Amino acid sequence: MGSETSETEKIMIKKSAKKILFLTFLIASALFLSVLFLINNGRIQKVSFDESKNLYSCEFRGQLRHFSVFFPDHYTKKDQAPLVIMLHGYGSDGKAFSKYTGFHEPANNRGFAVVYVDGTANPNVSASATGWISDNSAYGKKDGDFLEALAEYLQKNYGFDSKRTFAAGYSNGAFMCHKLALEKGGTFKGIASVAGMMPLSVWENRKIPKRKTSAFLQINGTKDNVTPMKINNSAQFNPNPAMEEVLGYFFGAGKEVVVPKKSAENAEGLEPLEIKVLSEKASLYEYGPGVEWVLIEDGFHSWPEEKTSGINVNNLILDFFEGL
Repeated sequence: MGSETSETEKIMIKKSAKKILFLTFLIASALFLSVLFLINNGRIQKVSFDESKNLYSCEFRGQLRHFSVFFPDHYTKKDQAPLVIMLHGYGSDGKAFSKYTGFHEPANNRGFAVVYVDGTANPNVSASATGWISDNSAYGKKDGDFLEALAEYLQKNYGFDSKRTFAAGYSNGAFMCHKLALEKGGTFKGIASVAGMMPLSVWENRKIPKRKTSAFLQINGTKDNVTPMKINNSAQFNPNPAMEEVLGYFFGAGKEVVVPKKSAENAEGLEPLEIKVLSEKASLYEYGPGVEWVLIEDGFHSWPEEKTSGINVNNLILDFFEGL
């Protein structure tokens, strides 16, 4: 009787061991698939190219995205060109932005690769046009993560320099640039914002420890009433932080910047180290390494034209990036 019991116990133990091994296998498989999903979920996938339109298509977290690449002449991966990712304004797209700015022409001549990226409509707004969701919502996080993943994809597949990757944008695209500068400084060495501003929800989360920020060039017209600025009192009516506060933060001064002859007489803050007169209309205020503000007298919320501002904005941005 004892022998039969012993054999039964052995059989039960073997069955239990098999169940444990099977369950362990299922758990390990589930964990592996979860990790694989998370890895792939953060990557650019299913890339295709329409040569007739110079348009790439890809997927990121299940969403279809589009971008165009402009290479310097005779480019090879060994050249490791610096990269500029260009972000259009609200209601536009990469193709229209390339024609509007022509940024890739001088950039390619100076050895930069340029990528124009299409934004998407906001799924939370029924009548939304294409643009960038630059706040701290889940969709805003997705846009920021997509641009970071796209930069890494381009660096890996085309040899673009990971230490010289930049972003520039106009209006809504420049709002996104502010977000990238604060949250993705490890990927984007420098940012150029034309008529952009810092979204309040991003600003409120700025003091995250050990987060690297980008070098920053801000370009505004003094009559731009979209970007909040104390120098023209537009900050009074805008809940987002004033540009004086934002630039002071990027410099690490712990106080806002002031603009001689434009800020209030009693304003206290960081004075520019140098002021460069660029034209009759435009001046550049340098507050420290990698923090510059260009102000165009009587300029509005626009990408400045050379004939009215006296400056070539494309070359100004490229000069800034080259100097970093």
